[in-house]
Amino acid sequence: MTLLTRMLGGGLALCMTLRSALPAYGLGGPRPLENQIAPGGSTPTVQRLSSGDFVMGLVRLDPKRREIVVPCSLNQTNGVIEYFLVNREGKVHESLFKTDARPSAIHTLSLLLSAGTSVGAREVEVLVRAEGATNLVRAETLVWDLRREKAMQPGLWSYLGSRMESGRFVAERDGSILAVIADPTALAENPRLGREVDDNWWVNTNSVLSLTGRVDVVFRFP
Repeated sequence: MTLLTRMLGGGLALCMTLRSALPAYGLGGPRPLENQIAPGGSTPTVQRLSSGDFVMGLVRLDPKRREIVVPCSLNQTNGVIEYFLVNREGKVHESLFKTDARPSAIHTLSLLLSAGTSVGAREVEVLVRAEGATNLVRAETLVWDLRREKAMQPGLWSYLGSRMESGRFVAERDGSILAVIADPTALAENPRLGREVDDNWWVNTNSVLSLTGRVDVVFRFP
């Protein structure tokens, strides 16, 4: 069990273990990791930069902006999708973006933002920034809602935090980070009508063609 000792602004010492020191979470909401269960490679640790940001592996947390930044790349430019973002070892053939970042790193950093509070599922804004660009676009503009015959309705996503099964963190096991369909085992999912229909969500081709090279998917928590 990893002990995370970090500072979060104003000289506040944040000391916790992922299993016992964080508050309890309701069913379906973000919860601490029981242990680091990802196969392959050593477990990354949380580090604090001189800027005040935190990094864990490839994932960065900006506590002032309340943003978690995940580097990724465009995976497909057309067709049906069930996921917006997955790890490269996940369901890549069904996802718009893919990343080498580990779901457990994203979730650990999300817990730093919620330390000291008891929360269930959280709302989160999802944004995308192309390499070298300063502007961010809403994730919904990149997904086509076949039922409505237009881009996905703008709004927030549901951060669930996945769950533990038989001692394993399911989002890490499956590589599922952000689901367009209903998937309570992913870190976050689409809360909109039509999420139960697997073939309702398509790549909004004209909106993604410029997203070549590295792309950042940004989770912004209110």
